Amino acid sequence: MKFAFYLAGLILGSFASYTGWIKAVEAAEGKWSAMSTPSIMGWYVPKRAAARKIDAGKMVVIGGSASLYGIDTNVLEACLHMPTLNFASHAALPLDYHFYEAKRVLEKGDTALLVSEYIYYELPLKINSVSANYLLNRSGKFLDKINKDRRAEIMLAAPLSMLPDAFFSYDEETANRFRKAAMRASQMLDSRGNMTGHHRATREPVQLAAVTSLGPIQLLCQPGTNVQLREIKDFAKWCEKKGIRMYVSFPNTVHCSEYDTPLALQAQSELVETLKSQGIGVIGKPADFFYPADDFYDSNYHLTTEAAHKRSTKLCELLKQAGL
Repeated sequence: MKFAFYLAGLILGSFASYTGWIKAVEAAEGKWSAMSTPSIMGWYVPKRAAARKIDAGKMVVIGGSASLYGIDTNVLEACLHMPTLNFASHAALPLDYHFYEAKRVLEKGDTALLVSEYIYYELPLKINSVSANYLLNRSGKFLDKINKDRRAEIMLAAPLSMLPDAFFSYDEETANRFRKAAMRASQMLDSRGNMTGHHRATREPVQLAAVTSLGPIQLLCQPGTNVQLREIKDFAKWCEKKGIRMYVSFPNTVHCSEYDTPLALQAQSELVETLKSQGIGVIGKPADFFYPADDFYDSNYHLTTEAAHKRSTKLCELLKQAGL
């Protein structure tokens, strides 16, 4: 009997804690508590504005910072004679949010090009404190459009620091500081949403060291990986229904010798064929976008400005081969 009371108390206590946390996070919504939040907002606001100035018939590049730093849409636009917008942002954000934002700017007759980091294929991206902070603070109507379980998942991932920051430290001075941070982030973009200023000449030694600090990406080395495509397939169906062409390509990343083994080549081929088997148009293959470490700025996904131009020229050639 005592155990039954203990178990009931444990369940009720857990439920009360869960409910209390959800209510507290809801009350803190809209109050920044991490510098990543205004930075992401500082990217999306001008990108949305740029999209509104472009007529239907444009290409919209969707992805994380590999595309933000790695694709120069000015190169694509000049090559394809098609208005092209870099709508990429941050790889900490989940795919359903990337697609939510993309749907706000895509129109009938447009082309959507998804170039997402490999982590999105391995498992459903786990909501971390960076993404939770942004999604709870500045994601617009996204939270209203997702189901209750998904909303709860995001709230439970909110950082502990969010509540004291929101209730005790958030004042007009803090709000102004974050608004200025968002403005600085927006000023780093050109008129087509491309990141600027990441030139090889400005790279510090510590930034180059960060490029090689991570090992090879396992998805590109191990065949038989269970690839996660549910959200991509759903987005592809939405594009088809709306009269939008949709393609998938692969992100730029550092070349590793591990990617050249027979098993690795098989793994990369499997990824391409899995996408094609779902009726998704595929541009190139992973190896088309492997580059030496010296072409990267401060991570294994962030190319320098000079390398982004080279990579974008290669991408344009492949897009032309696909009939664009």
